Amino acid sequence: MKPNAAEILLAGWALRPYDSLYFVVLFFIICVLIVVSSAFFGRVMIKVTGLFLTVRFPALFLGLIGGLIAASIVTNFEDMLNSYIILASFIPVIVYLTDAIGTQSQTLVVRLLALEPDFSTLRYIVREVKIGLILGIIFAIMLFIAEFLGWQQIKLGIVVGIAVFFSMAFQAFFATYFSIMLAKLKKDPALASGPLATIISDITTIVMYFSIAIIILESL
Repeated sequence: MKPNAAEILLAGWALRPYDSLYFVVLFFIICVLIVVSSAFFGRVMIKVTGLFLTVRFPALFLGLIGGLIAASIVTNFEDMLNSYIILASFIPVIVYLTDAIGTQSQTLVVRLLALEPDFSTLRYIVREVKIGLILGIIFAIMLFIAEFLGWQQIKLGIVVGIAVFFSMAFQAFFATYFSIMLAKLKKDPALASGPLATIISDITTIVMYFSIAIIILESL
């Protein structure tokens, strides 16, 4: 009996023992290196670079951890990639488009926060979501056409199109909202929002992409 979409998704998310051990060991080694490096060079680096080092490092470190999580997620869909290796070819373009629209939204809202701090938050977020939806539709159609002309696989084109549509729409909202939230918490969105929003974007994009691929390619 052919497994349904829920069973396939659960199987893809089930971490293999060696994957979990590898991730824990790698994380531990990274943390040890950071602690040792900080003990020897921390004071000197802060004196040379000023406070910006301590402000920028946490967000970048969380981005590193998020990157390892994203890599682990891709690994857990190894069976899916073995069956449809072409899926891997579209990961860079989907992730790039999602990161790009997020960066645009962050840049615009950070500038607006500096110039007009009393702007209507709800109205601005709604506008960004509309833009994300429109751009998502445009690029979904373009990628579907490109995939069909290059690979002639309609199901794959549908997967790529749907994935890029939802990813771009979500990131347009999240990048804007996250930057505004940081500003309200008296944190500098120009320093913290970029790395954190980007890695969250990468993780959610990969999850959406493979989930949609499993539902369409394996279940339909």
